[in-house]
Amino acid sequence: MQTESLTNLEKKIVESLDVIEKLREENTILKKMERPNISNAKIKRIKDKLTEIVRDINDFRNLK
Repeated sequence: MQTESLTNLEKKIVESLDVIEKLREENTILKKMERPNISNAKIKRIKDKLTEIVRDINDFRNLK
């Protein structure tokens, strides 16, 4: 009885791991779809530019 229960538990663990792997694969595909053809360097440049703009806005507010 205990061996049968363990076997069922092992099956559920394997099934769960399969589901996790499929979700990881889908997540990778979705990430690629969200930002196709955009390099990490370009993303960093955009973030840096936005940070600069926010800094300028805050500096302007402080002048008032």
